[in-house]
Amino acid sequence: MSEPTQAFDQWAVVDVMGHQRYAGRVTEQVIAGAGFIRVDVPETKGGPGFTKLFGPGAIHSITICTEASARTVADLIFVPPIVEFDIHGDRWCLTQAADEDDPF
Repeated sequence: MSEPTQAFDQWAVVDVMGHQRYAGRVTEQVIAGAGFIRVDVPETKGGPGFTKLFGPGAIHSITICTEASARTVADLIFVPPIVEFDIHGDRWCLTQAADEDDPF
């Protein structure tokens, strides 16, 4: 008989499809019967902490590290938790980067 599988719970740097990188506490989470990789990114100098969930197929690599290392990487690779988009005419633009006088 095999031993029960322990839940994954580690500090790590996670590389996902689209050349994105997140660092924080990495665990597994099941939603509606499907497994996800959960990354709890800590608060950084650039902004508040946030949580991202990824399907296993989106993961390129997971590098397990110490909490201190993960927090340092999170500070260095600040990624906003949400980037809002808005439609102006037939073009998409980032609302965070858009100038009110020039929506494009």
